[in-house]
Amino acid sequence: MKKNLVYVGLVCALLLTGASTTNGVAQAACGSTVKAAAEKGAVCKYYQKLDKADQKKVDVTYTTTKVGSKYDVNAKIENKSAKTVKLNLGDICIYNKDGNKIKSAKTNTVTVKPKGSCTVNKLFTGVSKETLKSKNDCIIYMNPEHKLGSYDFKL
Repeated sequence: MKKNLVYVGLVCALLLTGASTTNGVAQAACGSTVKAAAEKGAVCKYYQKLDKADQKKVDVTYTTTKVGSKYDVNAKIENKSAKTVKLNLGDICIYNKDGNKIKSAKTNTVTVKPKGSCTVNKLFTGVSKETLKSKNDCIIYMNPEHKLGSYDFKL
């Protein structure tokens, strides 16, 4: 009798686990409302997969915090498009015209819903004043084709 109960419990656990992983990647990235979003026409895409018009609707503003003689850079991402946008923070870099990159201090992925925003503290850490004052640098996503903006910090 106890063996039957154990088998029934295991089968139930397997069924529940299998049912909850359907489309697990999309659910983890876009939240639990993937089905509802799909029905409404909302799409969940990584920034680089958006067309240029939708990329322009994703605004990123930057602020700094002084830490000793260096600076941390924070970002606020605003999504004004009708699509849910995902950004892998590890793919964001400070980029200069010589091709040098300073990689983000973060490695996680953020998801910004349509008409929503997200604040990322310490996107870059320990950045020199000289780098932040350079007029030739910008912040990119993955490569220079996907520019997230330039900056003009008053340090």
